[in-house]
Order: sequence, then structure tokens, then C-alpha cells
Amino acid sequence: MAFLGKVREGIEKARFHMRASRSVVPVTVFMLVFLPGDPPLTLPVVADPDTDMVANNEFKNLPDLDLTDKLLGMASIRYGATDGNGKQSVKVDTFRVASSYGRNYGEAYGEGL
Repeated sequence: MAFLGKVREGIEKARFHMRASRSVVPVTVFMLVFLPGDPPLTLPVVADPDTDMVANNEFKNLPDLDLTDKLLGMASIRYGATDGNGKQSVKVDTFRVASSYGRNYGEAYGEGL
């Protein structure tokens, strides 16, 4: 699979959510993004509204990560935190920086556009 260019259409921002299985110390939460062709980027993190019965376990990046003019390709995010007992947990996920350009190509082509 090849990722070419920087063609963009539609949503240009990304928001990442982290939910731990137990309470964590909020000042230890981090999100580190590795985008194609860019140095690692530390995202500012804030508490996310609670959706479960566990306190201090949900966080998100704010402001949203702006992907305008970023290279297309596979990227990763490393996020983690330390709980009240001093145990640190880290997880790495991958995501695709992709363009939505041409997403309706088949429909438009079928209609003769």
C-alpha cells in the first residue's frame, strides 16, 4: 500500500481518548504521537468527562491534533499513566493518516460525473 501526497478533504483534526481500568494520577498521564516524517509530538492532555464508576481514569488530548498538511501513512500514539501504587502502564496504538479524497469515486463515476 502506498500513501502519496497530502491531498485533504473533510476532517483535519484528531482527538484521542484514553480510559484506564483503574484510577491514575492525572499529572502522570501522557500522549506521544509519532507522525510520518515528523519528530515525536507530546499532546496536551485534560480529563475527559466520566463515563464509568472509576474516578480519574479518562483523558483526552485538547486541543485536537491538527493533521492539515501532514504526510499520509501509518502513525502511532503511545499513551500511559501511573496509578496510585506507582505502577506505570503504557500502550501503543497505530492509526492511519489518510485522505478521504476520492471516497465517492465509484458513485460519481457511475453517474457519469
